[in-house]
Amino acid sequence: NPPSLPFQLADPDRFSRELAEAGLTDVRLVTTTWEMTCRSADHLWDAVTASNPAAQRLAGPLGQEQRTEVKRVLDGMLRERSGGTSEAVLSNEMNIGIGRKP
Repeated sequence: NPPSLPFQLADPDRFSRELAEAGLTDVRLVTTTWEMTCRSADHLWDAVTASNPAAQRLAGPLGQEQRTEVKRVLDGMLRERSGGTSEAVLSNEMNIGIGRKP
């Protein structure tokens, strides 16, 4: 199975093509970096599952024990990234598509 469309659109060429095929003209992409300071594993979990439909689908079927384990692993990863504290700055490059509807 191919990745879901949001992940496929990480490829700028694919994203531009999809916008043009949807009928938009004057298509252009702006690439920017989004940064988020995560105060804790709970904060990261809440931010991702509240704002990302793919994450909601993945997290939905998890039971409480599984959620607790995921948060434990996230906490370890945040501490590793931040040098021992639970607060870390995460960054993600993203493409923003702009076009005109004729």
